[in-house]
Amino acid sequence: MECVENVRIFKPYITKLISHLCVHCRLDEDVNKDTVPGEKEEFGQFRKTVKEVLRDVIFIVGSLEVFGELYSNICKPNLSWNENEACLFVMHAVAPSIRTDESKLLQIAVPVLLSIPPDTHCAVRATTLDLIGELAEWIDNHHDVLGVYPTLFIPIPHTTFCHSPHSVILRCFILSFSHASFCHSPIPHSVDLPYHILSFPHTSFPRSPDTVLQFILDGLKIQSVASHAAKAVQKVCQKCRKRMAPHFDGLLQIIQSADQLSVSNDAIVGLLKGAAEVLSQLPHDKVTAGMRGLVQLHITPLLELTQNSHLGKAGTSGDPALWMDRLTALFRSCSIELDGGQSHPCQPVVEELWPVIAAVVTTYQSDDKIMERTCRCVRFILRCLGKYSYSILTSLVEIAIQVYKSHHQSCFLYLGSIIVDEFGSDPNYQQGLLFMLVAFAEVSFPLLSGPTGLIDNPDTIDDIFRLCSRFIQHVPEKFLGSPVAPASIQCALAASVLDHRDAFSSVMKFFRDLLTLGKNDDLIEADKMQRQAVVSSFIAEHGPTIMDRLVQGFVTLPTYMLTESTEVLWTFLEQSKEVCMSLLQSSIEKLPVRSTMKVTAEQQTTIILSVSRCDDVNKLYPVVKDLARLYR
Repeated sequence: MECVENVRIFKPYITKLISHLCVHCRLDEDVNKDTVPGEKEEFGQFRKTVKEVLRDVIFIVGSLEVFGELYSNICKPNLSWNENEACLFVMHAVAPSIRTDESKLLQIAVPVLLSIPPDTHCAVRATTLDLIGELAEWIDNHHDVLGVYPTLFIPIPHTTFCHSPHSVILRCFILSFSHASFCHSPIPHSVDLPYHILSFPHTSFPRSPDTVLQFILDGLKIQSVASHAAKAVQKVCQKCRKRMAPHFDGLLQIIQSADQLSVSNDAIVGLLKGAAEVLSQLPHDKVTAGMRGLVQLHITPLLELTQNSHLGKAGTSGDPALWMDRLTALFRSCSIELDGGQSHPCQPVVEELWPVIAAVVTTYQSDDKIMERTCRCVRFILRCLGKYSYSILTSLVEIAIQVYKSHHQSCFLYLGSIIVDEFGSDPNYQQGLLFMLVAFAEVSFPLLSGPTGLIDNPDTIDDIFRLCSRFIQHVPEKFLGSPVAPASIQCALAASVLDHRDAFSSVMKFFRDLLTLGKNDDLIEADKMQRQAVVSSFIAEHGPTIMDRLVQGFVTLPTYMLTESTEVLWTFLEQSKEVCMSLLQSSIEKLPVRSTMKVTAEQQTTIILSVSRCDDVNKLYPVVKDLARLYR
């Protein structure tokens, strides 16, 4: 009841706020008809903030009510194009909150929106495309508006309308919207636009000749709105995956022509994401051909670049990173469900693509940015194919080791952790993966052991300990029996007070994984006992130093980093509370006390007792913060 009363109180104010925002969002009326103001301009950033505000408060007024009110506004005569566009912008901001089963207002509004005339201001068309994209989930539930294959626009003659009152009223809606709102031609005052039209059954209304796909396709042909149309395609593909499956060939043609359509790179990436999601819905025998068609678009330019060793301006077609980002989007969004025994339909395509990626790595291995983007691409190829990427594994590991030894780019360490995640549980690959770890460690730990090695190479710390953690998770026995284990522990101890969030997080995760080694429920009892013995031995040897470093970190590192180290302390307590409390007391007593501090033995005892009474990690966080405050 209190919530209902609050809504009643605030609703008129929020209604007035939305009305004023609709005015403030208007573009300048003198903006060229063929121009769409950029989203990254100052006013574009303001509108982005307005959209966030609207989505935060729309529940108070009701998204359908606001949408309906604005829709009635754009049907009024003599409305300027920028007033129209502002209404459409606010409609687009609130559209995601409309229920997907709404069958009255949108059943009328969407066909009208799709019927805007060709000479409409480009900014209005762009915002309408954004609105259609936000309605993609609703379109999936009302797929009659989606359309079959995109066709040319054919106007409906007057004779195709039946002469029922319902048809006449809808005709008035379409005419008023297209002529009054977009062409600024006055309409007779006798034409009434009653809102009670929503009470009529939607099945009584004739269909607009336009469909969503046709409308988007028309937008792709207009240079200034092509990127907006591409984003709409992406959202429709993501929300209407199954219904878009028959249109995959059309999507492929759009992507093939995207660079000629003046579509931005971000929008092309979005198209690839959408196409990959649709591709995932195709029968497996069609997935291979579809993926090959998409990948081939990237193979040709990459081959030309590597053969000429050319490196163009960043973000252009001469930049290999651009093509790698597009491939990343493709494989990241492709998710194929396999039944037992089936091979992955994308495997043969990846085998064709891999020599090209290897050539990129070889050609541009000294360029950190390109290597990072390439490793990211390979990461999602591995995630997409899983164990079916085995055919490129040997070559991939060899190249990664070779380039890392020469250039020390930590992205290859991260890629190594992905490889371990995918293949570490398979005994057939464990020895080869251990060889990879040793090769990486032989370069990494000497690099980090220099006077400023830890400070200068936080990314290396982050990625080498991420790799070590993956080994502990998947093949702990081989890791602990390798020469990497003692070197990694010593390096982790040194890095455990490093003021770098990501590096520190990976080091703490490494310690937690070591301390929880014997807690895998899938292990048989004998293996559990063996691992517990390893943990006990680890605590006995390194426990005092770990505790000293943890406590030192509590009182020196920024408070936002204490969560990670507190979790290590909690893990320590769970493993061996008695030993942990003894070590904690000793470490606190060792803390240096400045002359300005007045930390008493009683306060130290209080902290230690508070830690011992904690039965949950959430209760331990405030105790650690109390300790930190005492010594800061």
